[in-house]
Amino acid sequence: METGPILIKIRLYDIENEDGSDAIEKILDVRTEGIEKRVEETHFVDLSGSIGKSGKSFAIDGRLPDSTVPGSSINIFVKMEGEVFGQSTSRTLLSPDGVKGLLNAPHGCAEQTMKRMAPTALALRYLDLSQRWYELAPGTRDTALKFTEEGYIRILTFKKGDGSYGAWTHYPTSYWLTGLVVKVMSLVAERQNAGSGEKGRWAQGVSEQHIIDSVRYLLVKQKEDGSFSDPNPVIHREMQGGIGGIEGDVSMTAFITVALYRSLPFLTDNKERNDTKAIISKATDYLLSRVEELQRPYAVAITAYCLSVCLSDRTQAEPAWEKLKGLATEGIVLLHSC
Repeated sequence: METGPILIKIRLYDIENEDGSDAIEKILDVRTEGIEKRVEETHFVDLSGSIGKSGKSFAIDGRLPDSTVPGSSINIFVKMEGEVFGQSTSRTLLSPDGVKGLLNAPHGCAEQTMKRMAPTALALRYLDLSQRWYELAPGTRDTALKFTEEGYIRILTFKKGDGSYGAWTHYPTSYWLTGLVVKVMSLVAERQNAGSGEKGRWAQGVSEQHIIDSVRYLLVKQKEDGSFSDPNPVIHREMQGGIGGIEGDVSMTAFITVALYRSLPFLTDNKERNDTKAIISKATDYLLSRVEELQRPYAVAITAYCLSVCLSDRTQAEPAWEKLKGLATEGIVLLHSC
């Protein structure tokens, strides 16, 4: 049998009325027998020679094990990165089993609902894009979809008439929480549109109008200097990470700007899309003007990320990245910010 993804279409047909009433498509990923084995090695190459000859060269053993299944897909890849903490390092941290731990059923108020829905949606996106669902138990993706859909349905019960969100409908609106809803809904809608071979599995699709309503609310909350603030912070401050406090105006602006950027594909009106781009541009100008004076690692990190994502000329984000690396503490096997 041919290996690889095979599209299977199941159609319900009404013989009496000679009509196809419904259909669903699934992708069957056919693999060879045996267990896939990956061996990853990381070598540091010091071109300056400061750590001796061993730091300048290394050998790769290209011999295959005797137990290799004939006809199976066999590859050897070599990838070079110019960063100590690059994708090869982060890949080991994002194991499918670890990401699975982010899947949670939503419950509670709007803040508690998003506290569980956000990591679930991000885990769904990561495992879809990395195509690593097969490393988890069968049905795990269905569970992730179920939790995501339940979260979407539940969060809409907290939506106010102006498109904003608070912990409860009678609580003051939180700009940060509204931005989080925009971002997560946009990421979920992106996965629905991509389909990932299982588009028919989505029972409850994200409505673009719900995204648009919240974006409209946020657009008029930008200050003259391009920044965003939140007059009514969330109750569950732990869900915000490092946002707030000193340099909170910068981290809040970066967070909401990223949320607005993620919403752009779902803004159906050209004028509205252009207005949103103008707001994003004004916000990034504000962030660029603040980079040099920033001191808190979180504010620097989210600013660097926002500028890299939202600016067409990503070289403009380099000063923020350089500043972030300057705040890092480097060890033998670890690079982190304090």
